[in-house]
Amino acid sequence: MQQKKYTEAEPLLLSGYDGMKQREGSMQWEGKFYLRDALQRVVKLYEATERPAQAAEWKQKLAELDAAGDGNHQGETTSSHKQ
Repeated sequence: MQQKKYTEAEPLLLSGYDGMKQREGSMQWEGKFYLRDALQRVVKLYEATERPAQAAEWKQKLAELDAAGDGNHQGETTSSHKQ
């Protein structure tokens, strides 16, 4: 996404998220950080491509993950995972 190749990035981001979501039940807490990171990246994609309806849908998924106590909360990221 840093290269602004949004058309190419979208299916990769969605596929990556779907794969992690399928394995969510067997993830340790560290893996759930990456699930949250994937959600954030999808939100950023839709915000960058001015698709507010899709961004809102994925923000809701992010809020649900946070409410469940999974992943890293409220936008906390490590410097090695920021884009």
